[in-house]
Amino acid sequence: MQEQPLKFLQVRITQLKTKLNGLLVTKKDLDKDISTTTRQLQNSEQELRKLQNESIEPIVSEHAIIRYLERVQKIDIEQIKKEILTVKIKALIDTLRSGRFSEKNFIVQVKNRVVTTILNSEETIGNSDTNR
Repeated sequence: MQEQPLKFLQVRITQLKTKLNGLLVTKKDLDKDISTTTRQLQNSEQELRKLQNESIEPIVSEHAIIRYLERVQKIDIEQIKKEILTVKIKALIDTLRSGRFSEKNFIVQVKNRVVTTILNSEETIGNSDTNR
Protein backbone atom coordinates (compact mmCIF):
# COMPACT_ATOMS: atom_id res chain seq x y z
CA MET A 1 0.00 0.00 0.00
CA GLN A 2 2.78 2.44 0.73
CA GLU A 3 4.54 1.68 -2.56
CA GLN A 4 2.11 3.74 -4.59
CA PRO A 5 2.41 6.99 -2.57
CA LEU A 6 6.17 6.43 -2.33
CA LYS A 7 6.56 6.02 -6.09
CA PHE A 8 4.27 9.01 -6.68
CA LEU A 9 6.42 11.22 -4.41
CA GLN A 10 9.66 10.03 -6.03
CA VAL A 11 8.33 10.88 -9.50
CA ARG A 12 6.98 14.19 -8.23
CA ILE A 13 10.38 15.09 -6.69
CA THR A 14 12.16 14.22 -9.94
CA GLN A 15 9.72 16.39 -11.93
CA LEU A 16 10.13 19.33 -9.54
CA LYS A 17 13.94 19.04 -9.63
CA THR A 18 13.84 19.04 -13.44
CA LYS A 19 11.53 22.05 -13.46
CA LEU A 20 13.72 23.85 -10.90
CA ASN A 21 16.86 23.22 -12.98
CA GLY A 22 15.10 24.63 -16.05
CA LEU A 23 13.99 27.69 -14.10
CA LEU A 24 17.51 28.25 -12.76
CA VAL A 25 18.90 28.14 -16.31
CA THR A 26 16.20 30.60 -17.41
CA LYS A 27 16.97 32.82 -14.42
CA LYS A 28 20.68 32.77 -15.28
CA ASP A 29 19.87 33.79 -18.87
CA LEU A 30 17.51 36.53 -17.66
CA ASP A 31 20.10 37.83 -15.17
CA LYS A 32 22.62 38.02 -18.01
CA ASP A 33 20.11 39.85 -20.25
CA ILE A 34 19.22 42.24 -17.41
CA SER A 35 22.89 42.97 -16.79
CA THR A 36 23.60 43.57 -20.49
CA THR A 37 20.53 45.78 -20.94
CA THR A 38 21.32 47.77 -17.79
CA ARG A 39 24.86 48.39 -19.05
CA GLN A 40 23.55 49.47 -22.49
CA LEU A 41 21.03 51.81 -20.85
CA GLN A 42 23.71 53.39 -18.66
CA ASN A 43 26.00 53.86 -21.68
CA SER A 44 23.19 55.44 -23.70
CA GLU A 45 22.23 57.77 -20.86
CA GLN A 46 25.87 58.79 -20.43
CA GLU A 47 26.18 59.45 -24.17
CA LEU A 48 22.99 61.55 -24.08
CA ARG A 49 24.28 63.61 -21.14
CA LYS A 50 27.56 64.15 -22.98
CA LEU A 51 25.75 65.37 -26.10
CA GLN A 52 23.50 67.63 -24.05
CA ASN A 53 26.50 69.14 -22.27
CA GLU A 54 28.29 69.77 -25.56
CA SER A 55 25.11 71.40 -26.74
CA ILE A 56 25.11 73.42 -29.86
CA GLU A 57 24.32 77.08 -29.44
CA PRO A 58 22.46 78.40 -26.43
CA ILE A 59 18.74 78.73 -27.10
CA VAL A 60 16.85 82.01 -26.95
CA SER A 61 13.15 81.54 -26.16
CA GLU A 62 10.47 83.40 -28.08
CA HIS A 63 9.47 85.06 -24.80
CA ALA A 64 13.02 86.42 -24.43
CA ILE A 65 12.92 87.72 -28.01
CA ILE A 66 9.62 89.51 -27.35
CA ARG A 67 11.00 91.05 -24.15
CA TYR A 68 14.14 92.15 -26.04
CA LEU A 69 12.04 93.80 -28.73
CA GLU A 70 9.90 95.47 -26.10
CA ARG A 71 12.55 96.56 -23.59
CA VAL A 72 15.71 97.05 -25.66
CA GLN A 73 14.37 97.92 -29.10
CA LYS A 74 11.50 99.89 -27.48
CA ILE A 75 8.88 98.27 -29.71
CA ASP A 76 5.38 98.78 -28.35
CA ILE A 77 3.95 95.25 -28.06
CA GLU A 78 0.51 96.54 -27.00
CA GLN A 79 0.37 98.64 -30.17
CA ILE A 80 1.18 95.56 -32.24
CA LYS A 81 -1.67 93.68 -30.53
CA LYS A 82 -4.03 96.54 -31.44
CA GLU A 83 -2.84 96.43 -35.06
CA ILE A 84 -3.55 92.70 -35.19
CA LEU A 85 -6.91 92.80 -33.38
CA THR A 86 -8.66 95.37 -35.51
CA VAL A 87 -12.38 95.99 -35.09
CA LYS A 88 -13.01 93.81 -38.16
CA ILE A 89 -10.85 90.91 -36.86
CA LYS A 90 -12.40 91.09 -33.38
CA ALA A 91 -15.89 90.89 -34.91
CA LEU A 92 -14.91 87.87 -37.00
CA ILE A 93 -13.40 86.15 -33.97
CA ASP A 94 -16.48 86.89 -31.85
CA THR A 95 -18.69 85.39 -34.56
CA LEU A 96 -16.61 82.46 -35.85
CA ARG A 97 -14.17 81.72 -32.96
CA SER A 98 -11.64 80.05 -35.32
CA GLY A 99 -10.39 80.55 -38.84
CA ARG A 100 -8.22 82.68 -41.07
CA PHE A 101 -9.23 86.29 -41.36
CA SER A 102 -7.77 88.77 -43.83
CA GLU A 103 -6.74 92.24 -42.95
CA LYS A 104 -5.10 94.81 -45.26
CA ASN A 105 -1.69 93.18 -45.76
CA PHE A 106 -1.80 90.15 -43.49
CA ILE A 107 -3.91 87.17 -42.45
CA VAL A 108 -4.73 86.35 -38.84
CA GLN A 109 -5.04 82.67 -37.98
CA VAL A 110 -7.22 82.01 -34.94
CA LYS A 111 -8.09 78.85 -33.03
CA ASN A 112 -10.67 78.99 -30.24
CA ARG A 113 -10.41 82.79 -30.02
CA VAL A 114 -6.59 82.70 -29.73
CA VAL A 115 -4.46 84.24 -32.46
CA THR A 116 -1.99 81.47 -33.25
CA THR A 117 -0.02 83.02 -36.10
CA ILE A 118 0.13 85.86 -38.59
CA LEU A 119 0.69 85.25 -42.28
CA ASN A 120 1.57 87.79 -44.89
CA SER A 121 -1.02 88.01 -47.65
CA GLU A 122 1.13 86.04 -50.10
CA GLU A 123 1.46 82.94 -47.89
CA THR A 124 -0.59 79.94 -48.96
CA ILE A 125 -2.65 77.45 -47.00
CA GLY A 126 -0.04 74.69 -47.38
CA ASN A 127 2.65 76.65 -45.51
CA SER A 128 3.79 74.73 -42.40
CA ASP A 129 3.62 77.90 -40.25
CA THR A 130 -0.13 77.99 -40.76
CA ASN A 131 -0.71 74.78 -38.83
CA ARG A 132 0.27 76.20 -35.43
